[in-house]
Parts: sequence; structure tokens; C-alpha cells
Amino acid sequence: MKIFRPIILFFLFYTTSLADAGGAKDHSVSLLSKGRYVSIIKDSNSFIVSQNYNSTHGRKVNFYDNNFDLIKSISSPTPNPGDDFGYSISVDRSLMAIGAPGDYNGMGSVYIYEKKLNNWEFRNKINYPGNSSDISTSFGKHVIIKNNFLVISAPDEHNGKVYIYKFDNNNNLFKLFNTLHPTHNHNNHSNRSSFLDPEAKINYSFGIDFDIDINDNILIGSANNSVFYFNLNDISDDFMLENYEIPYHHSHTYEYNHFFGYSVKIGEKYLYIGSLGCDDGSGKVRFIEKDNFNQFIDVSPSEKILNTHFGFNFEENDNFLFISSFNNSNIYTLEKNDDGDFSFDSLIELNLNIQNNLSARNIILGDNDNIYIDDYYNDRIVEFSIDNLSFKNSYQINSSSTKSLGYNECVNGLAASIYPCNNITLLSFLNKTEIGGSSSTSMNDIWGWTDPDTSIEYALVGMSNGTAFVNLNDPQNPIYVGILPTQTFNSSWRDIKVYEDYAFIVSEASSHGMQIFDLKELRNFSGVPITFSSIVYSGFGNAHNIFINESTGFAYAVGTSDCGPGGLNVVDIRSPDNPANAGCFSDPSTGRLRDVDGVVRQTGYVHDVQCVIYEGPDTIYNGKEICFGSNETDLWIVDVSNKTNDLTGANTISIGSYDSSYTHQGWLTEDQRFFIQNDELDEYYNETSRTKTIIWNVEDLDNPFIQSTYLGPFRSIDHNNYVLGNNLYMSHYTSGLRVLDISNVNIPNEIAYFDVYPANNSSQFEGSWSNYPYFESGTIVATGIGEGLFVLKLEEEVEDIPPSDFYLSNLQVFDNSNNFNEISYLDVDLTNYSDSLKISWTESVDPEGIDVSYKLQVSGDLSFMSDSSFEYNQQNNRTFSIKDLVASTDSTNVYDGQLQVLATDGYNIVTSNSLIFTLDPSGIIPEESFISQNFPNPFNDSTTINFELPESGYVSIRIFNSSGQLIRELVKENQLKGYKSVSWDGKNSSGETVSSGIYFYQINAPDLPDKYSKNRFIKAKKMLKLR
Repeated sequence: MKIFRPIILFFLFYTTSLADAGGAKDHSVSLLSKGRYVSIIKDSNSFIVSQNYNSTHGRKVNFYDNNFDLIKSISSPTPNPGDDFGYSISVDRSLMAIGAPGDYNGMGSVYIYEKKLNNWEFRNKINYPGNSSDISTSFGKHVIIKNNFLVISAPDEHNGKVYIYKFDNNNNLFKLFNTLHPTHNHNNHSNRSSFLDPEAKINYSFGIDFDIDINDNILIGSANNSVFYFNLNDISDDFMLENYEIPYHHSHTYEYNHFFGYSVKIGEKYLYIGSLGCDDGSGKVRFIEKDNFNQFIDVSPSEKILNTHFGFNFEENDNFLFISSFNNSNIYTLEKNDDGDFSFDSLIELNLNIQNNLSARNIILGDNDNIYIDDYYNDRIVEFSIDNLSFKNSYQINSSSTKSLGYNECVNGLAASIYPCNNITLLSFLNKTEIGGSSSTSMNDIWGWTDPDTSIEYALVGMSNGTAFVNLNDPQNPIYVGILPTQTFNSSWRDIKVYEDYAFIVSEASSHGMQIFDLKELRNFSGVPITFSSIVYSGFGNAHNIFINESTGFAYAVGTSDCGPGGLNVVDIRSPDNPANAGCFSDPSTGRLRDVDGVVRQTGYVHDVQCVIYEGPDTIYNGKEICFGSNETDLWIVDVSNKTNDLTGANTISIGSYDSSYTHQGWLTEDQRFFIQNDELDEYYNETSRTKTIIWNVEDLDNPFIQSTYLGPFRSIDHNNYVLGNNLYMSHYTSGLRVLDISNVNIPNEIAYFDVYPANNSSQFEGSWSNYPYFESGTIVATGIGEGLFVLKLEEEVEDIPPSDFYLSNLQVFDNSNNFNEISYLDVDLTNYSDSLKISWTESVDPEGIDVSYKLQVSGDLSFMSDSSFEYNQQNNRTFSIKDLVASTDSTNVYDGQLQVLATDGYNIVTSNSLIFTLDPSGIIPEESFISQNFPNPFNDSTTINFELPESGYVSIRIFNSSGQLIRELVKENQLKGYKSVSWDGKNSSGETVSSGIYFYQINAPDLPDKYSKNRFIKAKKMLKLR
């Protein structure tokens, strides 16, 4: 059956209404991808599965047999906190590529492995090759190794780049062949100008997904409605990426971003392209004929559910196409006809029906007529039969959680030798698995409640699967009381506020409504965690946030599908168990553009709000209920004293405008003179060099203006601000909780911080989502998105509790040429290569008098400085010859590493703080030409040859057999002067392993003038190869 005719067909499956449509926040691509999934690869005799992400140590990749029994686990050769090793995995024959987009100081890396005798052995590491050292590029977020190509994307490097590597048979390595990136102005691209806001700031994220077929055709997607399809062998010096773009035909007048191209796959007949942002995030898939891009059909489920993102992943076999959603428990299938085409009217929804809130994101085909599904939130793989599309089995997989902790003071800038801190003590930490989540649950909002009868303080902790309740009566030993499960689906967005001993909870989950939970039920806890239930207000479906004015008893839900849509949805909660709608407010001159019933306009969408009974200096408004809205594009000040339905802005007092990226949230100072507001995306779009907090002067409500701005120490994203007295408590995602003294708003001063995300301080959506500083005890609670619940306290308020018995003192780095002054950056003296480097630390003390031994651990590019795996000794220092260090590098690049010391008394192991260390060997020049004896010699598999070049120029190193025949040319290129190294794997130029025997290697390299004839250094040495 031929479906397509020589015209464009729009074959849409739809219902007349879309649940919760219209008001959804335009979530950034990084927040969509932050939800993560488990990479699964089927190898010939095993499943290769990445472990869940962890910010405090390196990620692992696990190998399982066909029954999902663990065979072995590997981490990167140089594991680092937050390296994200295993985010992407690709296997082709005997080679495997593993992406680690959080590695290499947040720039990203890819690790190459080779299969030998059924065992994967590490070969080499490819670091991010670009020059964007000031931002996280996510190099390695997606990787495919196919035939002779290795393709790696860096979707967060500006608008995204895709790096193409080709296998070099001479060096037996992948070498960078080309770099692709979009060059046109996508906001003004002709076939998209009608539906993209020309003033919107959008991350292109070119390369967010791509696919390669066996013929080297590549399909590259993006997060901004651009997709490209071409053959890798067609890339040449005059290659123009834009000539291979697939046009995006759209049926809607406008939508901020369809995410057309966020997921892509090359099928047997069609190109499958996911539009995950269509229809308020319900998603659809476009089937495009390979030989005619104008012939396509769009497919989506009959029931469109907000923010489920249908089309997240695809898998195809001879009879079916399987399609997953990002945030739904079901898999969809299309069956093929006898002629191999699809029956497009037979989209089948597979109800997995195993467990509520199952997450079915990733799909792979097995070699036994089964499909395997990543049930991310439950840490397992689910197996289905393809024959009858029925459930067969589920397998629990290894997972990782951040280690729970007790009391830890901030010592030498670290708490528990892990978390960077200043003037804040860690009272305790509970990982998410201990408070009702799995190792893959994501944390979000947090609030607090104090029981008026018992004075016990409780943390109300938002998670993707519900709301957890934690008793903080002893904050150093918090107790998990129970969980209120999500009303409908898992969601990364949940918000909680409290009124009259009731918690009011909203979520972006479709049809969630507002849960109203009687907090007095927490008193029923008797030692066993409780699964609670609540009443539900269904006056709206999804909402992004909620604010409650406890002085008036009105709740303000924002980001709902009505009231603008997205404005203030007012609910009267003065009788908490009988809530009632009380009106709507919005101002259509604010907020981002949206398509509302075919009309493109601003809707007055409010992302967050604070409402108060005004008692500030503008006496005209004293006693009125005034709201301060963060409306995506502007600060909105509105009088809501008289509850009504105003969608025109008639009640607006004023609008504070600025060059916004995304006006996110803010809080008033206690005297109501200033509003301190964060912009969520200015750091992400690289529009500020450091975290920027905007301080509005609102003394005259009719004329707000920016009083000052505060720049933080990093360029992490600021997310939620709360004011208590003269302190501002800010959650800065990757750089954690920051506390400012704002007694002088013109010069805010950071007085304390606690970094819940020690991996890095990048502009990504990881780390601290929010905090709650309002407990009378002074206890502060904060969430780490991938970590759990942190219970904290400013140090001046902490009781005098002794530190733990066994501890490691501060790590110091010294340079012998500088009288052992402490330094943190080593830039080697280029004229004196005989200097040594000494790393030393204060000896640790075991209270029982047991001897303490140490091991130096160096991650990153300088991992070769580490002690061997089992080498502990009692010396509290290590010394390195600078010349030996340089010989271990290529002498041309700057090498970064992170130093850390492990100490053990034979029973416990503790770690020091870490220190970034940089080695710049580029100018260290040998005094004369030299080539060393290979090592090891004799050798079996491989051997290394070191050589020294006092001059730059053409270098040749060749291998000969005992008969004088040329076997292999290891080096034949121009090289810069310096200390060099090359390895020989015992193979000839054809890739065949040579026989045992005597071989010679000869160097022909430039030398110092007047030393040898023609200023060349020619030298040969003998070596012995053994089987």
C-alpha cells in the first residue's frame, strides 16, 4: 500500500481538546534533557548499561549477561565527580566509545575501548578539542562509532557543534576530520520566521541527537527545529551544512519551539524526527521519505498529555516501529504491512501495567525477539515479547546514590571532604533513596512546616515522584516520615507552600491539580514510613508554581492552562478543605509569545510570584494586597486587592523591563523597598560572565528601576531567592546555596555558601533547586536535584559539637624553585627544566595512635601522577621531576588535573579537599636531541619510545626488521620542539601483528645548528619483540 501521493500530507491523530494545554512553561532543552535516561547497548553477548548519574563521584558502566546478572563494572580510567561517564555509549564491532560530557573540567570527553579476547580494554581518551574553556560544552553527550567514523556532539558549545573523527590506520587512532556547526541565523530562517519569536533567546543545541546508518548517512537534529541529512563521505573543504537541511513544514501558526529534531533516527524507509515540544509538550513524530523531504506524515497519540514528549526514542525491526515518550509509562508501536510500509491508522499504545509511574524512555531490541525498556525511575530494565507485545520480566540494575552523611563542619573549605563550603555546617544529608525516591529520582522544590503543638520542624521535600516529609526535631538525625505520591505522573517540577497546617502542592504533571494535605497527619508516624493521600482541588490541571499569602488566605497558582493562560489563578483557601476559585489576573503585555487559539500573542504568563499586604514606603498602596510577578520577560507589579477576572492588565500598577533572558523568581526585602530577582537563562546563554542577580528599587511602585546588580563568583544559574532579615538565601544550581548580607543592597556581600554539587560550577541545570531558611531554630534545608536533602546551619548558630575522630588536613602544593610557598597554579619556569614539584600535606592523626598511610590521586589530564591503585605509604609528600612530568605530555598543550589525597588507618579511608592543578609544559625545551631506549624492552604487546627535540621541524620515526625492511612509520609529521613520546603496538603498516624477533627504530629529526651535518639528528636503536 502506497501512503504518500505527490503532495504534502498532514496525517494527524488528535482529539478536540488537549489536557492542560496553553499555559505550559517553555522549558529549556537542558531541563528536558536533565531528566536523563539510562543508556543501554546490546553487544554480542552482553547488555552494556550506564549507571545513574552521581555528582560526588564518577559514573560507572555495567556489563550484564542475557539474564541481567552483573558481569563487571567499569569507570573511566580517571574518574571524576560528575564526569557523567556513560551518558552515551556506542559499539561497532571491536570498538566502543563512551561519552563523559561532565569530564575534563566540565568540557567533556569520550573514552575509546577495544574488545580483546572478549574483554573491553581502554585504548585512549579524546578530550573536548575546541576552545570554549569558559562554558560547559557537553562534548560526548551523544556519540556514535560506525565503520571508520567516530561522531561526537557538543550541543551546548554555543549553538552546538558536531565533531567528525576518522580512523587513521597509520596511528591506529581516530583523528579529527571536520567540525560541523550551523551558521545561519535560525531566528530569521525563512521557513520558520512565522512561528519563532525573533526576540526570543534560544539555544540551538545542534547535535542534541543524531543517527548514522551502515552507509555512512547521518541525520543530525537540534533543539530548535533544524535537521540535516547527508553522507559523511561527502564532507569536503567546501561542504555547506545548510545545503542539507530538511525543511520544517508546520501546520500551526505559531509555537515557541516544537523541538523538531530533538530526537532523530534513520529508518529503513523513513527518517523519524521527534517534535517533542508540539502541542504543549505532548509531542509528535514526523515520518519523512528519505528521497523526498516534502513527502511526510505526522503521528501522535490520540490522547495528548502535557509534557509527556511523545517521540523521545525509536527502535525498528522488520515488523514494528517502537516509540517512547520522555515522561509516560507507555510504549507505542506501529505495525508494518506485507509490503513493509506502515499502517498509520494502527498506532498501538502498550500499557506496561507493571507499576505506577514507570518511566519508559529508552528502548532497545534484543536478539531474542524481545524489546528492553529503561524504567529509569525504578532502576530496572523491563523485558517485553515482540511476538505478542506482552510483559515477560523485569530486572533490577545496579544504581548509585550519594552517600548519606551526619554532622560535618566546614573545615578548610570542605564539609565531609566533599562539599565546598564557607561558614555553613552540614548537620546531615539524606540521599533521595532514603526519603521515598529511587537513585534516579530528581529533587525539586522545598518548603517547611513547624507543628504548632509539638514545635517539631518538618521539611516538605518536592521530588519527581511526589512530596516527602522529614522530621527535623534532631536535625543531625533527621527521620523520614513518609511520602505523598504524585497525583498523576512523575514530573521534574513540583511546588509546595503551607497555610494553616495544610500543604498545597502543584506540579507540571498533566491533570495533577492542587493536592491539599493535612500536615497534622504527620503526627501519626510510629516508626514505619507512611504513604499518604490528600484531597485534590481540580480547578486547574497543571501549574508551575504556587504562592500563598498567609495574611489573606489566598493561593496564587501560576503557569496554569487558563488565566491568560499562565497568569495568576487565585484560589480562596481560607477553608483549606473547601477551596474555591477567586479570580484571575494577567497582563498580556508581558510574557513570551504563544499561540492561543490561532492568535500569536503574549499571555501574561507568570513564572513565579510573591504577594504581600503592602506596608512599604509608597503610602498610596498601604494596606492593599500587591503581587510582584516574575513574568518571563518583565517584573510585573499588580494590585489584587479586589479579586476579579482581569486578563487585560487593568489592575497592573507598573512593569519593570530590562534586557531579560528569562525573568524567573524574586523576593522582597523585609522593608518592601527592594525586590531581588533572578534571571534563569542569562548565564545559560552566556550573556553574563558571572551569576547576575538584579535588585529592583520598588519604593515607588509606579516606577520600579534597577538599583544595583550583584555578580556571583561563578557563572552558575541562579534559581530561587529568599530573604530573612538582612540575609538573602540563593540557590545557584551548580554552585549550591549562597548567602548574601544585603544590609547594603548596593554592595551585597557573600558571607556563606554550601555547594551541594561539587562536580563543577557550570551553567547547567544541576545542583541546588531551592532552599528554605525560615525555621525558628535556624536550620536551613536545601535540595540537590540529583542528590537529596541537605540540612544546614550558618556556623555562628551551630552548637559546639566536636569534629569526627579521623580527619585529613588541608592539601598544599609547593614548587621547589619558589621556597615552598603555597601555590594552586603551577606555570613551569621555561628555562630551568631541572626543577622538581613537591606535593605535601599535613599529617593526619588517628586518635588510637594507629599509623596513617596516604595515596595521591590525580584526576583529569594529569592522572599519570597518581599513585598506583594499591600504593599507600606513610610519607606525607610526593616529589616529581619536572622533566619527567613533561616527558609524559606532548609538550604542546596545557594539562589540567585535580589533586586529592586519600588517607587510611587500615580501617577507614578519608579524603582531603581537592585542588585544581595546571601544568603548562609548552615552553620547556631540551638542551640536545635524544631518543631513549624503548620501554619495556623486551616487550609483548606494546612499547613506548621517548625522544627530545631542541628544534621544531619534520620528524620521522620508522621501524625496520632485522633484514632492513621498513615495517611501520610511527611518526611522519612536523612537530614542535619539546619532550615527546610515541608508542608502537607491535603491528605493521597493514595492522597485522609482527612476529617475534629483533627490530630497529630510527629517528630523523631536526637538531641544533652546526652540531650535525644538515642540522639533522639521525639515530637508531635495537629492541626485542616477544610473542
